[in-house]
Amino acid sequence: MVHLIDADKELQSIEPKIEHFAITASGLADFVALLDARGIEFGMNTVPAFPVIQVNVFDCDGNHIHIDFAADELDESLKARLAG
Repeated sequence: MVHLIDADKELQSIEPKIEHFAITASGLADFVALLDARGIEFGMNTVPAFPVIQVNVFDCDGNHIHIDFAADELDESLKARLAG
C-alpha cells in the first residue's frame, strides 16, 4: 500500500524528491480502466528482455511511478495503447 497526499503549497523538506519508484501489481485491465475513469494521464510500455508491462504515472509532486504487470495480462484491447 502506498499513501500519497496532495498539498495546496510546496512543503519544505530536507529530503529530495525521488526520481521514481516501482510497484508490482496484477489486474492490468481493471487498473487502466480506473485511470481512464478518473482522467489520470498515463503511459504504458513493454520492457525489452523483461516479461512486464509498465504503466507510468506521476504523482502530485511530479515523482515518476511505474506499476509493473505480468506481460501475459496484456490483451488485444490494450496492445493498441502501448507507447511507441
